[in-house]
Amino acid sequence: MSSQNFGDAEQNPIQPLREFHALSFLRAYERCMEPAGQALGIPALICAAFGAEVGMKEILRQHGIAFEKKHELADLFTLLPQQHREAIRGQVSQSFPDFDAELDKANRSFVEWRYFYESPGPLNVNVKFVGTLAAAVMARLPTVGAFGTSGAP
Repeated sequence: MSSQNFGDAEQNPIQPLREFHALSFLRAYERCMEPAGQALGIPALICAAFGAEVGMKEILRQHGIAFEKKHELADLFTLLPQQHREAIRGQVSQSFPDFDAELDKANRSFVEWRYFYESPGPLNVNVKFVGTLAAAVMARLPTVGAFGTSGAP
């Protein structure tokens, strides 16, 4: 890791922009989910999955941890520093005690569900798990976390 402080917005002024970029996809998920009955489940899932992905990549970037350009949520989660993994797992497990099984099902949701109609077989993912995961990831971002996931400066 270089001597650059990846978590300091004064040293890295684009950091808050990357964090709020990730948060914007969580917000899009929330708008797709409420009010219920809009038939926007797939767009909600795609937004939540991408928000979780971008948020985890930002945490990795802030800690100087290299990652590949890919969309697998479980792989990114495994790369996170232990304190972030534990906090995210703890928060999400309050609603989804089967965290590992749900994360495994959600692993490729950003890719698979954009092209679900090309899938050779049925796909199974809990949209609300992915939204809860994205919210837990956002809470770990220093700038977003300081304002909460429901508000921006």
